[in-house]
Amino acid sequence: MKNLFLTGILLTFFGSISFGQNISSYFKDIAKSDLSAISERFSEDMEVCVNDEQEFMSKAEAIKAISTFLEDMKPISASELHQGSSKSKNSQYRVGQLKTSKGNFRVFIYLEGDASDYEIVGILFNPE
Repeated sequence: MKNLFLTGILLTFFGSISFGQNISSYFKDIAKSDLSAISERFSEDMEVCVNDEQEFMSKAEAIKAISTFLEDMKPISASELHQGSSKSKNSQYRVGQLKTSKGNFRVFIYLEGDASDYEIVGILFNPE
């Protein structure tokens, strides 16, 4: 019984660590303009803000809008600056900075769900 309890605690602990690392790697993917990994977690309908235009769109529209934005801006680097979650842990956010050839942007990634099953429900690129 002790082994089962310990195994459960360790799986929860390591699962939460890998969740944070996976989301943090999304900023690296954005810097490389590689949306393949991040878009797998996009919600079917999500909020996207690109160039001060904020709207709700389908997953396919979001991928196209973000890809077009990144192609135009030519990312240099991106990094995570801050993260947080709601009291209930049902939603989380990540804040990062994207440096591009045409200026810097603050990036917000909003997620809903728990560590094992979450969706990205919003991505915002705000000029700094």
